[in-house]
Amino acid sequence: MSAIDSHFHLDRTLTALGLPPNGSIDDVLRATSVNEGEITIEGEVAVYCDPSTYPSVKTLQMFSDGLVVAVGVNPKKVSQASDAQAYTL
Repeated sequence: MSAIDSHFHLDRTLTALGLPPNGSIDDVLRATSVNEGEITIEGEVAVYCDPSTYPSVKTLQMFSDGLVVAVGVNPKKVSQASDAQAYTL
């Protein structure tokens, strides 16, 4: 069976695993145990909601073709967001 992970926080996962903030899903998979076989992940949607961890353009360019990025602002983090950040992604 194949699936798409439609919502995960790559930035928070990288932080929890002690990995660099510009890491990738491949870095996460290397740092964790994955049981393969029953479900194959065909694509992912990485959700960034903390302005302090928004990916840079360089980081976005390093992501695989199967990864879609969604950027928003968590209501608890709205004071950290600036208009300039919204236009630099």
